Amino acid sequence: MADVNRRNDAEIGERVAELEMLDPGRADAFYWVRFHRGVMERASSELARRRAMITPTLADALSGWARLVLPAAAAAAAVAG
Repeated sequence: MADVNRRNDAEIGERVAELEMLDPGRADAFYWVRFHRGVMERASSELARRRAMITPTLADALSGWARLVLPAAAAAAAVAG
């Protein structure tokens, strides 16, 4: 069984090395950061348009509030307790 695992690990390692050659960011550490920023800049107007179309409900307001307050309350309880 160990021999099979070693062989599978070697095959996976070879495939990872092959796929790494296709990574456009392998020679540029900031490639994916720039890519993400560019995509978000191009999508910002569409995202804003979609947000403007949505009428917020009470549930939306409470959900947004809870996303901010609950982690803070959990951290405070952990520190206090």
